[in-house]
Amino acid sequence: MRPDTAAPAIAATLDWTFVRSCKDGEQHLEVRAGNVETASGGRQVFGAVAKADTDIKMLIRRSLDAVGRTADTMLTAFTDGCSGLRHILADAGVTDRPILDWFHIAMRLQHLEQIADGLSADDPG
Repeated sequence: MRPDTAAPAIAATLDWTFVRSCKDGEQHLEVRAGNVETASGGRQVFGAVAKADTDIKMLIRRSLDAVGRTADTMLTAFTDGCSGLRHILADAGVTDRPILDWFHIAMRLQHLEQIADGLSADDPG
């Protein structure tokens, strides 16, 4: 179902996580989840378990259409930089390179801070 008005811009997020079972012998699941949003407040949330019959690319395309995507809509994606997520987004029609979201930027900065803390201040080289 499409809204009455087209969305000039849509922001899409996509991330993944593992849901680990607490009991021996139970399956761990890789879950991919995200949402699409417009400035006017349109929002769709989607998610799927990897290696299941659910097509995450189709869910993303349906979500984009549900909030008013047209051929002229500017699409901006936010992910953690994983190449697999970039391919999923590209296959769903979000072809511009994704931007790191604030959480993943903070994580990368924290890693750099930890590296810098380990450098010697006594040896400028």
